Amino acid sequence: MRTDLRLLAVTVILLIPVCLSAQNRFSLKAGGGIAVYGSDDENSGDKIGHSLVTEFTYSVNNWFSAGLNVHMGMCNTGNEHHVSETGASLRGLFRPFPKRFRFLELGVGLTGMYRVYNTNYNIYEQEYLTCYYNGNQSYGAVGIDFPVRMYAIDSQRFQLMFYYDFKTLFNSGSYYLSNSNGGVMFGIKF
Repeated sequence: MRTDLRLLAVTVILLIPVCLSAQNRFSLKAGGGIAVYGSDDENSGDKIGHSLVTEFTYSVNNWFSAGLNVHMGMCNTGNEHHVSETGASLRGLFRPFPKRFRFLELGVGLTGMYRVYNTNYNIYEQEYLTCYYNGNQSYGAVGIDFPVRMYAIDSQRFQLMFYYDFKTLFNSGSYYLSNSNGGVMFGIKF
């Protein structure tokens, strides 16, 4: 127990100078918006649901930052299918024009996700009786995501941005655009 407390005290003492010298380099953002998924119904287009996002970033310099993004999304994708997804991404974010147009940020990252499909098929119907088949299919996959950020506010203390993330996956030997999500995030720098 005392060894744990000593280790914690040494860690805090070592991190204090790093945190003081890294004033306003860390950012914690949270927000929400829409999630766009492909439809399981051949006669309809993409389906839109909702998403929640949290992101923690560290700004290395004016043009590069690294971050961790945690995202969740849900959607009804047609034919009685519902999809829910939870995932995380490690990203590098670049400001291609940090002096002239610092409000644009582009990135690339490695993403992992866990997705659950819920199905509710009407398989049998009589005059007073309807039978349903409920099934769940779940899987995890990894891929590459491409975030785009447009900052409305990027002050020394606060951030307000519009985001759109394109998420691709490697699954069963194929590489494809899995889904995308966009919305608004609010952040605090520390």
